[in-house]
Amino acid sequence: MKCGICGQPATHECLSVGDWIPVCAKDAGLFFKTRLISGTEGKPDLTLLPGDALNEIALAMASGLDKYPRDDWKREDLDLNEYAGKALRHIYQGIDGKKDESSGLSPYAHAAADLLIILWHLENADD
Repeated sequence: MKCGICGQPATHECLSVGDWIPVCAKDAGLFFKTRLISGTEGKPDLTLLPGDALNEIALAMASGLDKYPRDDWKREDLDLNEYAGKALRHIYQGIDGKKDESSGLSPYAHAAADLLIILWHLENADD
């Protein structure tokens, strides 16, 4: 397989997730020592995700349970643009050095939760 960016044969310097999204690590100035795919073919290596950050995101999601039912974010009529706006507002709140007023958590955790909701909808949308 060739790198989708530099056109050279993919090596340890180029990253390919399965047979899609080739990324030239050399072009990006990055050198990957390990693969993103775990020993189980086609399954993502979830150990690459930072556990502490995921815990904070889960707490951000849970902070909404006093206002919304548990899986309310899975509604088909959810306005994804509204969630994108919420994510941006949380990011700017973090840039300003503030905590989320209602939960006391990092606004970046709330932004990540908003983005995960958007991603879930995009991945699970009926085509």
